[in-house]
Amino acid sequence: MRVYEAEGLVGLCDAKSRSGNRTRRIGLEELAIIGPIVEGYAHPLRPSQKIIYERVESAFEDANKARESQGLTPLVMPSRETIRQEIRKLDPFHTVLARMGQEAARKKFAPVGIGLQVKRPLERVEIDEWTIDLISLFAKSGILEHLTKEEKELLGLNKKKIRWILTVAICAATRCIVAMRLSRSASKNSAVQTLEMITQDKGIWADTFGAISPWNMGGPPELIVTDNGSSFISVAMRTAMQDLGIRAERCPTGFPQMRARIERLFGTMSSSLMPLLSGRTFSDVITKGDADPEDGAALTPEELSEALVRWVVDVYHNRPHEGLDGETPANCWNRLVETYGVQPAPDMRRRRLVFGTRTTRTVTAKGIRVFGVRYHSEPLARWFVHAPEREVEVRWHRDDIGAIEVNFDGEWHEVPSVFEEVRGVHAEVWHGAVRALRASFRDEAESSRPVGASRRNPWNAGTLEWSHNVPEEQWGVRSIPFITSRYPLWDQPQIVERMDAGRFYLSDTKYGYRETIVTSVLDARPQHVQRITGPAWITMMAAAFTGGAFIFPTFSMYVPAIISGAFAIVCVLYWLWTTTAQVPEEPTSDVGLGLRLPRYASGPNAPGWWAVWITMLGDATAFTSLVFGFFFYWTASPDFPPTGADHAGGAALVAAAVLLSLSWLATRSAKATNRHGNVRQARILLAVGMACTAAGGAGLYLAVADLAPTSHAYPAIVCALAVWLGAHLGLGLIAQGYSLARSLAGHTTPIYDADLTNTTLLWHFIVVQALITSAVIGLLPGWMT
Repeated sequence: MRVYEAEGLVGLCDAKSRSGNRTRRIGLEELAIIGPIVEGYAHPLRPSQKIIYERVESAFEDANKARESQGLTPLVMPSRETIRQEIRKLDPFHTVLARMGQEAARKKFAPVGIGLQVKRPLERVEIDEWTIDLISLFAKSGILEHLTKEEKELLGLNKKKIRWILTVAICAATRCIVAMRLSRSASKNSAVQTLEMITQDKGIWADTFGAISPWNMGGPPELIVTDNGSSFISVAMRTAMQDLGIRAERCPTGFPQMRARIERLFGTMSSSLMPLLSGRTFSDVITKGDADPEDGAALTPEELSEALVRWVVDVYHNRPHEGLDGETPANCWNRLVETYGVQPAPDMRRRRLVFGTRTTRTVTAKGIRVFGVRYHSEPLARWFVHAPEREVEVRWHRDDIGAIEVNFDGEWHEVPSVFEEVRGVHAEVWHGAVRALRASFRDEAESSRPVGASRRNPWNAGTLEWSHNVPEEQWGVRSIPFITSRYPLWDQPQIVERMDAGRFYLSDTKYGYRETIVTSVLDARPQHVQRITGPAWITMMAAAFTGGAFIFPTFSMYVPAIISGAFAIVCVLYWLWTTTAQVPEEPTSDVGLGLRLPRYASGPNAPGWWAVWITMLGDATAFTSLVFGFFFYWTASPDFPPTGADHAGGAALVAAAVLLSLSWLATRSAKATNRHGNVRQARILLAVGMACTAAGGAGLYLAVADLAPTSHAYPAIVCALAVWLGAHLGLGLIAQGYSLARSLAGHTTPIYDADLTNTTLLWHFIVVQALITSAVIGLLPGWMT
């Protein structure tokens, strides 16, 4: 009562909460054992709490055994909860840093403030690339099982994994998507095209795909933020931004939070786009089931683009956004544009200079021709009269072929077309009109033919050769088609029209060469572009002289045979020098359908390498026949080799074998040295190889010089083997000299080394023949007798 009267109701509270022994039971000795082991929890191997407890338990057992031997009191083993509490006392940041790494620690403990503050539309635009795995995307949505084989081939879904690159730009202030490009690979072109799309009103895309809402978000941005991808740091991208007066900011690698808006957008697309792909946009594909593919719409890249555009314009832009406090991106754009406005889009001339396709043309008295359209102006005509050099830089833009930009007198000048009809015409519209006009002329020509004249595919055949007019047209195609079956004319509708329109591979050649595509052997996958020769007399002459070298000896006309062989070698070398293994103007070429292929190949990827390999295999069968003949005579004749017969000189033959082996080693080393960039050393090795080849050939001659091939079958077949090897040594010496000359002329480099690679392959066969021949004519006769 006294406490109650003195302190009030507080005095009635008991003190049971302070009862019990609260002193720590673990002493300093126990802590000394526990501490280092518990600190081991913060380790990159990420041991579990159970493992830490077992380590503590083992340490205490060892300590107590030592104390027992000393007559000391054993230490108290701490409980699992005690160990868990000690682990929880570790510094959280350093624990996560040690166990999970710097990136995980930074993400978990980074302080979050109010974030980046942007007020104006296009004040900050973030651009990034998203890799779409269409195999997973379509498989999860159920679309994949409804696609035909042809549709999968068209989208590239026949592979185990196919990726499309989606380049997206987002306005940081409004969260509006201001540009989006879908491509098969990340490149500087896709980045520059995305930049151009940012500056434009994209209503034409929304209208084309039937979107309900407008896509009017566009204009030159103030700042563009990207990562350090090669497409974003390319010269073309940096030049375009500089020409438009746009500042650039590149975030360091590994910090996606510095581009949080674009990174979050990709997550939204990944989770929200799936229902759209399996819904209205592709409903015709889903519902067609087992129906005839020709009766239903085929899934094309255009339809995939339609799904993306309609999701952006009709779904994403009109969905309340958490980062905008529930306001939709479209409403936020309209509100901020009304308040702050945006810069006007660049006019056509500026777009032509900044984003136009760059090429060169030669000015003539008729002006400049691009796409079959002539361009001329008075300033260009005045310059043409006095200019010593007529080649100029040209830039044109696909949206308007009514004018081009030409650089002369150190300035860019707008040169209009001489035809007013093409002013403001899109390049695709012009191409379509030209194709339609040519088709109408072709149809008129077809209708005016005699009844018996040949027409294209009169029998409605299914194989590819019937895609041509025969025999009137030259054998060739406008573009190399991509076929998916044995009968493409039946199984791929409109394949002929697409071939004629140049919608497949190699529809045009940038440098005016005759080119084709080399594919893999089994599945015909494109590997590289092969430059091929046109009609020429040199190949006919080489064939004629080669035939003479083999035909004349049958009539004992050896001098004409030698002359024919020499001329054949000269013709072949001239043909090889002028037409094969040329260093390309650029490493790769755009061959169409979004595919870029190398313009040069060496080793097993090159047709020349396989030509040498197959030729040597055929050659090896003839050599095997000669060796078999040697053993046949030995088994069939009891006097083979005959008693007292002269044999090939042993010392000279051994020296020849050693020298030829050194020649092979020098050639092989020259190839490896050249690839490492030591061109001068490679040339020296080739010269050393040639010297060894010549010396080895001389040793081979000395080894058989004393034999009389007409006296017996034994010296005859020995000399035949020696002559066979000598002929190949001459071929190998010519190949070594040719490779050395190509290197000296700059046609063989550390990267472009097809000639040296083929020579090395040839010498693999030669050295094997040399060693076998040396063993057969140098070692076996002594063993046989």
